[in-house]
Amino acid sequence: MMDSVGWRGKDVAQCNGFFVQEWLVSTMMMLFQQVRSQWLSLAGLVFLLLITAGHSVTARALVDTGQLYEVWVPVADQTKNNRQAAFQKAFEQVMKKLTGRSDVMQLAGVSEARSQIGKLVSQFNYREQAEADRAQPWHQYLLQVRFNEAALNRLLRDNRLPLWGGDRPPVLAWIAFENMGQRQIVAPQDEFVLRDDLNLAAEAWGLPLIFPLMDFEDSGALSVSELWGLFEEPVLRASARYGANAVLAMQVWPVGDNRWTGRSLFLFQGRVISTSYSGMSSAELSEKAIANIARTLSDVYGVAVGTSPDRPIRIQVGNVSGVDSYAKLMRYLDNLTAVRSVTPVVVKGTDITLEVTIDGTLQQLEAAIELGRRLAPVPAILPEINEASGVVGQPAMQADLNYRWR
Repeated sequence: MMDSVGWRGKDVAQCNGFFVQEWLVSTMMMLFQQVRSQWLSLAGLVFLLLITAGHSVTARALVDTGQLYEVWVPVADQTKNNRQAAFQKAFEQVMKKLTGRSDVMQLAGVSEARSQIGKLVSQFNYREQAEADRAQPWHQYLLQVRFNEAALNRLLRDNRLPLWGGDRPPVLAWIAFENMGQRQIVAPQDEFVLRDDLNLAAEAWGLPLIFPLMDFEDSGALSVSELWGLFEEPVLRASARYGANAVLAMQVWPVGDNRWTGRSLFLFQGRVISTSYSGMSSAELSEKAIANIARTLSDVYGVAVGTSPDRPIRIQVGNVSGVDSYAKLMRYLDNLTAVRSVTPVVVKGTDITLEVTIDGTLQQLEAAIELGRRLAPVPAILPEINEASGVVGQPAMQADLNYRWR
């Protein structure tokens, strides 16, 4: 069914409203077969398998920051000329990942850095590809290029560009597809070229991308007509199961040989970003969709120089019980892109007050903390009132942010 445009549907057996065990096993196998990247898709796979097993899962950042500075580029051989050309491609891809901007290479300071590419690369390595894995017959090798993290961060600072680190929410993508008058929501067991290209584009941009299981629960929560109409409320309602606050809803139909037309909505923190596509290849459509999402997210999570507060941020955290919790809290805050340093200043029982020096804004710090889900916001501690005198006492140190460690 619909094989001519890269779609093959498979029947799913049901019994009294529950999927049979054979379907669950086959779905897991098909999900494993779709793993295309060890650091992105595998994380998404584990996320989906937890949901399949009935666990309550909240979407959170899944990106290893170190991987943002690393790229694999297919090459024909190990000659110096091809290696230098691959370094240039890798540099552009890494800069897009770190800034979320399609136009980053057009900036003068970044463009000039191309001539010093050798000073930015810290490591490279070749891996021979099996013929079956090659995108093109002449791509005999994959060249792994790793850039110097400090050097690239300095390049971003010098050009006053935002640094978008590992604070990246997974994007849940719903796709409705029409062919010959029939509409269907893309499911994990369906072979669909556009989904594959969306995965490749998301990997290139360093963006975690997951797809719904389309099991009995999903099918009951969101109808094909609701997704095709890009109705926000039912899409968000169906997405709640995945704990996702970044959702892509897309309607597409073929208009020729691997040419697509359609529209999508990106729903994120009350924002609604609409994008139209007309007669684009699958790869072009995917690149446009993911690039728009990356720019939106980097505006929230990307940390730019020159926007920092003029003093450290005071954060009060409760429920820090013991040395282990303290160590985990400090490590968690240290790993946030916006955080430059953390200093404990007051400890009282299980409450700790920290002074945190940040890059970026207070709002960006709050957004990154919300994404991590380890700190739950709590109401600010109010001054005590002496009932006899009516005098309002002053807290020893008023915090800017108040959380509970969990």
